[in-house]
Amino acid sequence: MNTEQQRLHLQALNQQLSQPWIVQSGKLYKMFSFTDFNSAFGFMTRVAYAAEQLNHHPDWCNHYNRVDIHLITHEKQQLTLLDFTLAEKIEQCYLHA
Repeated sequence: MNTEQQRLHLQALNQQLSQPWIVQSGKLYKMFSFTDFNSAFGFMTRVAYAAEQLNHHPDWCNHYNRVDIHLITHEKQQLTLLDFTLAEKIEQCYLHA
């Protein structure tokens, strides 16, 4: 995926979001905040199911009520449509948090 394609997919992904995804070090990145650890962990569980369905898994880290997510297609060592698809699914999981 070239830079222009990334820009267009990122623009479409972020169109309705108050907190946008960004490209950081060649990966899609976003930080999600929650009221407590249980809410953050519940979100991670929903994301895990979505990731399994796509067979595409995030690089992520949980810090109490915060979840940092980085997406990249490891096999290609670059962003692909699969990363943007998973990001959309992650946003749906966040809406139901």
